[in-house]
Amino acid sequence: GSGGRVTAAMGGIFIDPSDLPNTAYGDIQLGELFVAYAYLLYIGCNLISDGAELLMLTPYSKLVGSCILPVLGAVPDGAIVLFSGLGSNAQSSLDVGVGALAGSTVMLITIPWALAIYGGRVNLDPETGAPKYAVPRGQPRLYPEDNYWQAGVSVGAGYGTVLVMALWMLATSVPYFVVEAGALVAEQRHGGITNQQDVDDDEARELALQESAPALVALLMTVFFFCAYLTYQYRQAYSANETLVLDERARTATVNTVKAGVGLVAAIKPVLAAHRTIPAADGPPEAVPLTGASRPSSEDAMLKAVLIPFFRRYDVDNSKTLSMKELGLVFADMNERKSDDDLLELFKEYDRDRSGQLSFDEFCEGMKKYVISKDPTLSMQAEHRKRRASLGEQPVVAVPVSGGADDDDEDEDEEEMPEEFAESKFKSVAEQQRAIQRSALTKCFIGTALVLAFSDPITDVLDEVGARTGISSFYVGFVVAPLITNGSELVASYTFALKKTPKSMVIAYEQLLGAAVMNNTYCLAIFLILIYAQNLYWNYTAEVLAVIFAELVVFAIISSFHLHTLKTAVAALALYPTTLLIVYCLETFAGIS
Repeated sequence: GSGGRVTAAMGGIFIDPSDLPNTAYGDIQLGELFVAYAYLLYIGCNLISDGAELLMLTPYSKLVGSCILPVLGAVPDGAIVLFSGLGSNAQSSLDVGVGALAGSTVMLITIPWALAIYGGRVNLDPETGAPKYAVPRGQPRLYPEDNYWQAGVSVGAGYGTVLVMALWMLATSVPYFVVEAGALVAEQRHGGITNQQDVDDDEARELALQESAPALVALLMTVFFFCAYLTYQYRQAYSANETLVLDERARTATVNTVKAGVGLVAAIKPVLAAHRTIPAADGPPEAVPLTGASRPSSEDAMLKAVLIPFFRRYDVDNSKTLSMKELGLVFADMNERKSDDDLLELFKEYDRDRSGQLSFDEFCEGMKKYVISKDPTLSMQAEHRKRRASLGEQPVVAVPVSGGADDDDEDEDEEEMPEEFAESKFKSVAEQQRAIQRSALTKCFIGTALVLAFSDPITDVLDEVGARTGISSFYVGFVVAPLITNGSELVASYTFALKKTPKSMVIAYEQLLGAAVMNNTYCLAIFLILIYAQNLYWNYTAEVLAVIFAELVVFAIISSFHLHTLKTAVAALALYPTTLLIVYCLETFAGIS
């Protein structure tokens, strides 16, 4: 196979499957090679997944579902595509690569999605028919465990985020249309689309020349979409001008002080005073704008870093806005409860653009004005709490206002700190963060190295399996390769779904749709580079139609239904063999390659 020539160039480290005897004993050896390589790839995928999970404990956590896991998860697929297209027989051996690409894309938006629905399902409210996430603390959200058909999942207020991810999946499929359109135009001179399977070598070279321009345009589009997607996700995650590198110890201490019952005013005033943003007690209570050249960035970062956990708790859809009701919950979370009249007055004051929603900047400006406008001498109750906290006594923790499911969700979504990274083992939070990030990067590096090392030989094995069984390499790649390379995404999405909260379902959906985006950009870019650089022609119409069909169906379901039940999961599972059947029918009965 093509990979055999590559491995030979590497000094014969791996066995070339085509050298094995074409006997029963040789078939057993081939099976042993497959199991060994698949297991090593599985270890690599799990290391990547574990590394990404550790990043959930870092300031980069908001990028894990939408960017980090999808990018790292695409490495195995990209490697298989790359190695399948190297060598002198690239045109035929690339079938394994396109099979892996198509199979991976379809599998990611079907099988893991179905498992996420199964694992994340909760009881449906008998009156509204909606998932019942708001339950008393300690009570299971799914009861009994064998409740299959009266249960379901929802992403709650995160529906907008999931819908945008689905739109990205569709938008990034445009390069498929571009290269396919160029191929169809070129093929009209050689018998049309139904003559794809009868192209000889001379026609293949001519087709490759005619299709090179569309392939290059599609390649540039995949690069653009890849960069645009990552940029968009980063700006969505950190558009509130959050600073990734902060004095984490001071920030954490201040946030914990507020949560412990001291109150917002008592906790925030020292922070602002330390940065010289609050005037003396006898000075006018005028707030300095949070934005602008007159305000040092460190002060801006510290204030926002203290406020962002309370804002983010109720911004589950990541829209960076709060309603008046949510503002009331935020005040309660910060031990500053307000009456309805006071809340309405404050909301009108903070909502400068009269949009009916508070942006994060409006929220921060309002909080600063609120703190400064309070009596400079804090209330006796707050002072008493502050003194007790300074003496090391257990503060009186205020009972939070019931916020429905969100209260429980926040507790259950907190990532558990592994014992090896317990705070007591480090001198500072900064040192703890460095250790976590170092471990995460090490796992990701080793996992990626394993994947890159063994993607080439397993491509050879799959190619040889197809040759010996008479099954097209495409079908072998479509079915077998994704089961190996997408293990990390499958496990991670199911693990998130098991938390049974709307927020965890958003992360699970983000990851799977983000992985499809990576296949449409990163993996397809590698594929198009091979097409363009190796002078290969595009004869993958059936595969493109199958991928586009699957993505359109998934988008239609996500955009049309807020509630997903096991019926949705069954439909998702059925979509996987359906796409395979589409390819088979197009190739067998229509003559489309």
